[in-house]
Amino acid sequence: MIQRPVHFSRYLSLRLFVVALLTALLAGVGLLVLVVAPLLVERANALFAARTAAVEQQMHASFAPVTTLLRVTPPAHFGPKPYDGLDRFIARARTVIETVPIVTSVVAGNEAGVGWLYLAVPELLPLVRLTDRTEWGDRHRFLFLDEQGKTVREEMRYLPYDPRDRAWYRLAREHPGQVAWSEPYRFFTTQETGVTASIGWWDDRSGFVAMGFDVRLVEWQQVARDAAAQLAGRVVVSDGAGRVIADSQGIPMASEAGENDVLPQLPLAQSPWSELLRHFGKATLFFDNGTWWVGTVHDLRVPGLAWQVWLITPLAHVIPDWYLWVGGWLLVVVFSFLLARVLSMRWAKRLAKPLQTLAAAAEAIGKQQFDTAVPRQQAIWELYLLAKALDGLRRRLRVAVGRLKKQREVLHQQIAALNALEERLSYVGLHDPVTDLPNRRLFVESLKQAVLRAARQRTRLAVLFIDFDHFKTLNDTHGHEAGDCFLIEMAARLKTSLRRSDLAARLGGDEFAVLLDGVGEEEAIRVAQTLLSHLSEPVALGAVSWHASASIGVACFPEHGSDPQALLRAADLAMYWVVYHPFCKFRLAPLAGSARRSV
Repeated sequence: MIQRPVHFSRYLSLRLFVVALLTALLAGVGLLVLVVAPLLVERANALFAARTAAVEQQMHASFAPVTTLLRVTPPAHFGPKPYDGLDRFIARARTVIETVPIVTSVVAGNEAGVGWLYLAVPELLPLVRLTDRTEWGDRHRFLFLDEQGKTVREEMRYLPYDPRDRAWYRLAREHPGQVAWSEPYRFFTTQETGVTASIGWWDDRSGFVAMGFDVRLVEWQQVARDAAAQLAGRVVVSDGAGRVIADSQGIPMASEAGENDVLPQLPLAQSPWSELLRHFGKATLFFDNGTWWVGTVHDLRVPGLAWQVWLITPLAHVIPDWYLWVGGWLLVVVFSFLLARVLSMRWAKRLAKPLQTLAAAAEAIGKQQFDTAVPRQQAIWELYLLAKALDGLRRRLRVAVGRLKKQREVLHQQIAALNALEERLSYVGLHDPVTDLPNRRLFVESLKQAVLRAARQRTRLAVLFIDFDHFKTLNDTHGHEAGDCFLIEMAARLKTSLRRSDLAARLGGDEFAVLLDGVGEEEAIRVAQTLLSHLSEPVALGAVSWHASASIGVACFPEHGSDPQALLRAADLAMYWVVYHPFCKFRLAPLAGSARRSV
């Protein structure tokens, strides 16, 4: 299927529009990537930095008193045995818990396996656990206290507990004189998850002694929730191994996390956690659950703790006036689209105008309008060459077409002469050269057509066969020239005596034939009598007056023959009968079936 061509200006306008539109879209994307995205990242980083600083500040406010109180605790509080300095231990522990609310218990132990624990949580009454691995083994003494710190009940319990095996004691032993924070672990007494800040020193009576303050991680859930509320998103605090310390959405309890798992683990190999970790410290955009989010992960700069904070917030929170940004971006894209459309149309018309001029000139040349020159003032070199070549072609075609017109006139004259000659030859071939009457060939062909027409239309026709008497005597006496003059005069009399629809022909010598279309026997006899009257008048041949006479045979269709040859033979036979019977000048042919003489 042939594709319909389009105007070059429209074709070029469409192409330029597509290019301009793509440019506008690229510009819009470039604006989004190079301007909007950096501003978004900067704003998100500023927001995350503020939230991280707030979390760090709260952690500092919570952990700094713990570290301070540990450092100022005197070693003289503890003796080599469980009951040595017990009152001083309880008083010190109550002061610590009342001063730092996040501390829920105070523990201590020495290298002899003697240990102390003071526990005070809202869910339980305060209690003290005393340990002496040397004397009591796995038995531990529990002292239940009232609100004033007085012992109300004592009992012994079997527990597989040794303070020297605990993480807080080992850290204090490894870093004597320094406050050390343990990894999150499950507390032996309450089975809750938390961390312990501990410090150790050497004592002359007890050897190495360590003391620690236990902090439950559940206290940090509120810190995460407060930070998440500011972000309208999610805040997760994790340790260096990716274990969740606190989560604004809540974390599983120890039993839910698994019997052997202290804390749930972040899926760091999965998105979006892997993306945030890969772009550590930078705001990262990601799509999750039908919403665009911005997140990051930062180290918490708290002495003794290698923790990170994960901050995730909806993109709309980072850009609260996002519709203004999107509207501005769309406005730029739409304006670029309209500008591209207008400029592409103008550029297309400007670029296509020279080609349209050349196309109009070529069309004029195609219509053989060679008088208008092709303009050569072109700004583009290739178009100038094209215009120059087109104008040269116009001038050459004008000369060539002029010559062709002259040759065509000559050719037309020659063709007309040939046609005239052909018509003349055809006329000569069908007419007698002396009388200018139709010859035998034309008469026979006309008779055939008349017979077919009469048979089809059920009409009649008649054939007259004429022979002039004593014509040979005229030729022999006065010469052939006089004979020709006689024949010419007889032909003229035949023409004037017949209708326009009748046909008179010279068959040869002094024999003539007449075709009367639509005529029966009676009308044919009347025509024969008229012809005898006209043909018998004297003919002036110079000084001689010749008295002519004629013999006429008449044959009618269909009575005397149903075909041209039969009709001619019948008329000829009738004519010859008249020749041999001079007393009669015409005769009607005998009916079909009688003896005939061949023509």
